[in-house]
Amino acid sequence: ADELEKVEAELFGSIFDDFGDAERAVDKEVSKLKGMAAGERVEQSLTAASTLKAFLAWRRMQHMLHRNLRLAHGLEVRWETEARAQTERLIAGKAAAQEDESSGTVEDLVHMYQIMQTLSRDMEELPTVKDHDELLNRSQATQAILRCYRCFYLAESYLKLGKARDAHRLFDHAQNLTGDAIEAGRAAADAVRDAGEEGAEASSKIWESTVTGMVRMEQKCVGAKARILAIAFLNKQREQQLQEDSDGAGALPTMPGERDLLERLDDFDDGGGEETGWQLQSVPPKLRALPGKPIFLDIAGQFLDFPNLDEKAGVVSDSQKAGGADPGSGWLSWLTG
Repeated sequence: ADELEKVEAELFGSIFDDFGDAERAVDKEVSKLKGMAAGERVEQSLTAASTLKAFLAWRRMQHMLHRNLRLAHGLEVRWETEARAQTERLIAGKAAAQEDESSGTVEDLVHMYQIMQTLSRDMEELPTVKDHDELLNRSQATQAILRCYRCFYLAESYLKLGKARDAHRLFDHAQNLTGDAIEAGRAAADAVRDAGEEGAEASSKIWESTVTGMVRMEQKCVGAKARILAIAFLNKQREQQLQEDSDGAGALPTMPGERDLLERLDDFDDGGGEETGWQLQSVPPKLRALPGKPIFLDIAGQFLDFPNLDEKAGVVSDSQKAGGADPGSGWLSWLTG
């Protein structure tokens, strides 16, 4: 197996070198054309050279993507074998074994799929790709699939760190992404089939098998969420049994703060914690309507005798001129009602 991987690596390396040489040759030809006098034939040659360079870049990045996918698949097989063994140990109540990082970790998978996402976006940005429906559909389908795989292994990395609630949400998001990936994969298969080019039937079957793989990924997301809940339930049952045994032996019961995160999945939800536990309050607090004129001013106005400011200012009102003063005609009379 190691010898085969070495041969494949050398083969892919030679392919990359060949595409690099071809792209450099096109660049030299473009430089010569730009040095010529402008004309219709020169412009046509420049357009053809630009299209050829975009095609070569597409094929080179496509081979890089296939190479990375093969490496990721081999890493997935080794990681899933180890993860299955770790899950069996947790269900049996045993301590998790030390992870063998020499064969790759789940963080490596997240990093690889992130690189492939970037590579796929670069392929889509190449000239003439957006004008080619088949290539555009293939690029969008590839990005949707890579996004789903990255989210799945990102959830596994969170679960590895003990962040079960975050992992559960990421698994749920990955499950939703599989729907988009399946739809995009079927669209790519239809586009390849409708193109009717040589090898279209084989390419269409490859995309159909990819869609089948995404259906399995959706099932894996459902199983991963069930696995989180199952481990949390078993840990809770195991803790209750240990607490009953310790209480019967006269020992102190286990304090709530000593429980693992998997045993406290619902403690931090508003209304979902223990009956005697604290619950989170609404932040920010709910708004309440306030009256425009505070009520206490109406009450105070019944007991206060406000001075007549007009009289102190020497202003003579019409009523005073007529011989009768109006005691409630001041500009603060609205306060006294």
